[in-house]
Amino acid sequence: MGEIGARRAALNNVAWRDCAHPGLGFERFLLAQLTDKGDAKAPDVGKSGAVQPGEPPRTALVKAVAGLRPASLYAAWYARWKHHLSVFGAQMREAEVVGRLVVGLGADSVSETAISLHRTYGVPVIPGSALKGLAAAYAHRYVEETAWRKLTPRCPQGSAHRTLFGSAQDTDPEAGYVIFFDALWVPGSAEHPLAADVMAVHHADYYQGRADWPADWDSPTVVPFLTATGKFLLALAGPPDWVDAAFDLLDAALAKLGVGAKTAAGYGRLRLEAKAVLPPDPSEVEADQLVAQIKGLRSNEVAARLGDFAKRWQNLPDGVPGKRRVAEAIVDQSRVWKGAKDKPWFQEVKRYLDPTE
Repeated sequence: MGEIGARRAALNNVAWRDCAHPGLGFERFLLAQLTDKGDAKAPDVGKSGAVQPGEPPRTALVKAVAGLRPASLYAAWYARWKHHLSVFGAQMREAEVVGRLVVGLGADSVSETAISLHRTYGVPVIPGSALKGLAAAYAHRYVEETAWRKLTPRCPQGSAHRTLFGSAQDTDPEAGYVIFFDALWVPGSAEHPLAADVMAVHHADYYQGRADWPADWDSPTVVPFLTATGKFLLALAGPPDWVDAAFDLLDAALAKLGVGAKTAAGYGRLRLEAKAVLPPDPSEVEADQLVAQIKGLRSNEVAARLGDFAKRWQNLPDGVPGKRRVAEAIVDQSRVWKGAKDKPWFQEVKRYLDPTE
């Protein structure tokens, strides 16, 4: 038995069903390959059970890896990741996979097919570069304004496209305003982060040049591969208005175009959750009401009621933008009442608006 055969024979007796890293299992525990006749070279089935009688070894490997769960400590690391994104000032929104998703299908792999997995924890990941490229492609193809055109031999890059995504293809390179972070799998969003899938190649000999034409009687070749399910955390950082624009592009692009491989077959679609709307600040609501009431005073009511509004203004918390709007409304209405300038509350309002006076 050669070195490779001896190594596979040793792996065949390793029980790796409780492996906490799906990527490690996928890359290191293929226990057999196929001969030209389609027979497995594997020795007897080992403790892992990865090769079942009559089941191709790659199919068995994909099924076994799809049944793995991420390590329990991944959830703790994910929480720290979200915290650091929040401190950095990134906006975060979850996106749910509609059907299946596979990114990195054509990368190097022991099993012909691959998938992008987190190097440390083995969970599926969508690279930030893939999300940025998807949003840029959607903007160029589907947004009507010329400001969203990318740089091509026939036209210059649009200003909005350059601002959001940057440019490295011309004589004046520039970084984009928005940072696209890698999208990580949300813990607990699915029972298993990975799922087994297959594609059927119906005319393998024709595609590989061994036949002059495809025929109806060709036997299909079944190719197993891994896909991702569940939810992913999308995070963007930059000026708020541009981040909102990037999320709008991603929302449409993930639904219409999809990300990753096999998008023409319906893979890669995600449903982006709506942006969280914070409840209005009660102080701001009260301030808006005060401004409306002050501006609604008749001229003969100002002298009798403006002082009461000044007292209510004093009760507003410092630092809220609405407090300044109320102060400006008080000063504006005091112009019809000459006696307002002699009142202590009026002097306090004036000092609030201009401390140098």
